[in-house]
Amino acid sequence: MANVDIGDDVLRNILSRLPGKPLLRFRRVSKHWNRLISDPCFMKSRSRRKILFPYPQPLVVIDDDKGLIRIRSPPQQRQGHEVFIVGTFNGIVLLALCDPKSSLISCQLILYNPLTCASKVLAVIEPPCPNIYNDFPYVFGFGYGKTTHDLKIVRFEVEPDHNLGYKWDVFDLRTSSWSTPPQYMKFDFYFQANVGVFLNSFLYWATRYIREGARILALNVKEMVYSKIKLPDGVHGYWLLLGSIRGCLSIISDIDYTRYQVWLMKEECDESSWVKAHSFTYDLGSSWYVTFLPICVSANGNILMVDMSVRLAIYDVSKDSYKCANNCGFFGSPTTLNLCSKCYIDHCVKEQQISTAKFAVEKSLIPPQHLPETSDDRITSSSSLAASVSTDLVVSAAADSVPEPAVKPQLRNRCVSCRRRVGLTGFTCRCGAMFCGTHRYPEKHGCTFDFKTLGKEAIARANPVVKAAKLDKI
Repeated sequence: MANVDIGDDVLRNILSRLPGKPLLRFRRVSKHWNRLISDPCFMKSRSRRKILFPYPQPLVVIDDDKGLIRIRSPPQQRQGHEVFIVGTFNGIVLLALCDPKSSLISCQLILYNPLTCASKVLAVIEPPCPNIYNDFPYVFGFGYGKTTHDLKIVRFEVEPDHNLGYKWDVFDLRTSSWSTPPQYMKFDFYFQANVGVFLNSFLYWATRYIREGARILALNVKEMVYSKIKLPDGVHGYWLLLGSIRGCLSIISDIDYTRYQVWLMKEECDESSWVKAHSFTYDLGSSWYVTFLPICVSANGNILMVDMSVRLAIYDVSKDSYKCANNCGFFGSPTTLNLCSKCYIDHCVKEQQISTAKFAVEKSLIPPQHLPETSDDRITSSSSLAASVSTDLVVSAAADSVPEPAVKPQLRNRCVSCRRRVGLTGFTCRCGAMFCGTHRYPEKHGCTFDFKTLGKEAIARANPVVKAAKLDKI
């Protein structure tokens, strides 16, 4: 068979349709194929942005074509470890893994490739003092300065030193070493999130200053100089979500439990260039404890939202619609639990099957009742019944006279999930168990309390049905 010469344009068109792993294997075919596949322009042409987030664990990717995809976690992650996505660069993800169960929370910074599942530990950070608040003790940022080869990791120590100043340092990936910038950072504000947003050589964090209120902390990665940015007028800043939309810094602020507004900063670090881009309402008709909160903003402006039960929904800003939370590709509605019509019917059928099975199990646990007696049985058993009445009365009276043993009050001073001693700082959930500050939320300990039924009953009490009296016919 004669050799067939395939043009580069045709070959690029064929290779661009292949999945990631087979494409990497085809680099071994020849040097020409390796050079063609390794070309940055080719890799950029076939790449598309995806949403990567750690809810629910392990890591999950949302793709516009395939919906929700679970990917393997790095081998360094153990059960119970918390995962923070510090940042991404050219498909490589920087993760921060920590073990909240230990009194000294150690943190690992790991570079992870979700495509090949390859990972590399950059640094292992030990906290300087015991973590008495059961919280993650560091705030991170990931970006680059003058060139893309100048990748840096910025770390802030949340627990301030005795001189009332934040400790912060920078990790250079080229030299694999830490350095401390000369600029002093006064402890007069609090971080609202553990991870910053990188955009156009700047790192941004949502903060709240003690005297000035909510501000955005901007760090120039090139010069390692930070500044403060005021929020738009009318934005209180009690809750903020930073992101990037079409190359501009974006913030999502809540108006109340169901209404949100989206702002864009057109010019870099220019607080006078804020523009209100959109406002939307996301209401399921329930109470505040089933409210969906935005957790991520994609490059095209779609907003990923999650509730306390880790149910996901995607809000499309351009179409003012919601994608099905089951990620089937169709659009859903808040009235149908963010599901499309087909997924909502399947959900209702599944709920009905679960309730039927639960009722059958409960019914099987009830002891069988006696069958109804016939007239002959009543005549023959009347004498024995009369004789047993007096005996039952004597036995019941004797049983009532015996005092019941006093039940010792059970002291609950440990978290049910991690078994850590909480003392007076524990939180009692509606399910009746005691939890620490990390596991007090329902999604952290698998709460069995039926919030939905409670909400329905509250709504029914607040909105009684009024029925008018019927008119008599003449």
